[in-house]
Amino acid sequence: MSSSSSSSTTAQGAVAAVRPVRFLPESLGPLALLPSEVHGIIANHLSTPDLASCVRVSHGFRNIWIHYMFRDMRLIEPRQSELFQLNSTTTFKRHCRLTRSFVSFRLMEDGAILRDSGCTSLRRLDLRLPLEGEVVDVRAVVELLGDVLRTNSRLNHVACTGRLDWTAVLDLLSSSNPISYLYFNFVGADLAEVSSPPGAQSSAMTRKLPALKKLSLVSFPGSSSGYLVLLRECSRLETVRWKLVGAWAPSDKVKEELSELLKNVRSLSWEGMEIDEEALGEMLALGTETKRVTISAPIVRSFAPIANRAASFKSLTLRGVLSLFSSELQRFLENATTLEKLCALPLRIVEKRHVRLLARNFHDRGGTVDLVLDGVDGSGLRWGCAMTLTRLEVLIERRYPTRVDGTSAVTEGQSMPLSAECWLEHQMVYEQLGQLVNLRHLRLGQMMAPRSVGGEEERGGYQTNCLLFSVESELGPLHGMRAIQTLDVRWIAHEIGRPELDWMHNNLPKLRVVVGVADTPPHADRLWRHRSAGAKAWMDEHPRGVGRDHYEQQ
Repeated sequence: MSSSSSSSTTAQGAVAAVRPVRFLPESLGPLALLPSEVHGIIANHLSTPDLASCVRVSHGFRNIWIHYMFRDMRLIEPRQSELFQLNSTTTFKRHCRLTRSFVSFRLMEDGAILRDSGCTSLRRLDLRLPLEGEVVDVRAVVELLGDVLRTNSRLNHVACTGRLDWTAVLDLLSSSNPISYLYFNFVGADLAEVSSPPGAQSSAMTRKLPALKKLSLVSFPGSSSGYLVLLRECSRLETVRWKLVGAWAPSDKVKEELSELLKNVRSLSWEGMEIDEEALGEMLALGTETKRVTISAPIVRSFAPIANRAASFKSLTLRGVLSLFSSELQRFLENATTLEKLCALPLRIVEKRHVRLLARNFHDRGGTVDLVLDGVDGSGLRWGCAMTLTRLEVLIERRYPTRVDGTSAVTEGQSMPLSAECWLEHQMVYEQLGQLVNLRHLRLGQMMAPRSVGGEEERGGYQTNCLLFSVESELGPLHGMRAIQTLDVRWIAHEIGRPELDWMHNNLPKLRVVVGVADTPPHADRLWRHRSAGAKAWMDEHPRGVGRDHYEQQ
């Protein structure tokens, strides 16, 4: 490829250049065809031969993230493993040199392989030891972690879970290279109080984690001593993600100290199962300088605390908040004069008067609104075009036809047909999507989010929905999305075949990335696999910018 064409491709494929490509099992075939701008791949739950294939063809990539790579290490026999020779560390050392960015180990045997491999270029480490059940030699784990930290000078991203001596771990982190990201999962009060009082460590120069900018915490009831000790050692925190297991019930003394420790944090995220009005108010009061707030909880008893502080927010994300009250939402929108980004997941009860407020506060100021519409009537789409809606996720439940006795009418080898009601809903949603002329990023389908990896959200699994993406389902209404750049169809990817890829190529001129192409559910029927095979054949004929989860327009 000439230098001019290469630079052109880089400019057009900017999205691909900053985002790894996702690969699921049975998806390693066309790795060698990926464009040079793609810098990484993600491989989940791969078999040993797939891991070996991944390493063989990926010499040009900067990062390979292989999640859960050591889960069944003890079950792998040496003769079955091309990547991990348990009696030799040569291949593993090469793998570590390639990944550089991420290694995860959950068993002491796995960590010993890592230590003995002589790897010195790791940047991210995920230490996930069992929380309960299996007996762990705490001292041996700390020694192993110390060896890894000492031999990998670039390591600056650490995730830790399990019952460990966290005080010793903290000492190790402070004596190693500067750590900028840390994920801690506290179990009870595992991090003991230090002997010196908080005031003795008030100087930023003497703190153990002076370079830490991003912190993710998972706290359990009774673990306040642990996270207080950790926060006292930080002087440059900018982002805090806090997952609560159980109720929010710190003492007044703890809340007072937390307010001082978090006052300069710019981005604060809270996650829990249920957050009442008092707890939400206390959480928001901790970060007096916080401009970006995320609330993730199925149940939030009141929206009032957020509405009261609306004037100070630049970005607000609500994930899984199902109980928004109209009057509080309206008051929030009236006060949100500095808000630049709103992401509401889902936003079911927005009314027309709220749309006018959104249009006035966002469209006129060039702000962006990210929405997830959870419902089947498409009503939110009708007013979505009244503002600069740039990112949208549509979650709609699929309902299959059933027999009189209540059993499913779908048999093996058949496509799962839509009911007449779902078909009408599908058509109405697509007609509304076609009117969103400013939309640049669209995700279709329901997603499932398992446990996060290293404190970062990692999604996997499939859940069907009533939105189809097939030529037979009449894609015509979607051609109005002329600005669309990224299309995520991973949750309905079994519908994608050659005709659909041709339609995208011919009707969406700015489309650069399609996520999920040719992914098939683990137990897909024959028709799904046939359509996926058609997508693979299409991509083989379009080698430039091709991958199972990445398609770049030519």
